[in-house]
Amino acid sequence: MPPKVVPGSNVFFRFFRTGQTLRRLMLIAVEGSGLSPDEYGVLSAVRALGLIHGQPRDPRPVQPTEMSHWLGMPATTVSTYIARFLDRGLVERRRNPDDGRSYVLALTAEGDAVVDAVARRLTAIAQEVAGQSSLPLSKIADGLAFLDEAGRRVLDGENVSL
Repeated sequence: MPPKVVPGSNVFFRFFRTGQTLRRLMLIAVEGSGLSPDEYGVLSAVRALGLIHGQPRDPRPVQPTEMSHWLGMPATTVSTYIARFLDRGLVERRRNPDDGRSYVLALTAEGDAVVDAVARRLTAIAQEVAGQSSLPLSKIADGLAFLDEAGRRVLDGENVSL
């Protein structure tokens, strides 16, 4: 049975409405971690990006500019999150071995433990959601990736007509 759709709603309204549901699920997942859903998203990017080019037991440290691009966030916003994580001891800053001037980030043991704990909760929640969905989550994720890619192309080309 297809989901109930509000008549006349467009993709942006549907995204907003879905975002509200997913935010509530994220709040459950991060409960007790000391992180907001957005903070978890940025902190988990340190691990995810490190694993793309590193090894499971030895993730590569990541550059803040790489995080900014990957997350689709302004560099200043990423820097604000990084400052919070450094203050809380969740990440450590290291000199970039490639140029010696900039820095790279890596999760600390505490940051790694927090990401692990929330990731376990998210996995359990995703399994519950998958059990309630008539469409496989992989297909939903693919659709979101296409939407993200198209939106980034519009923003990159500044083809937004108002």
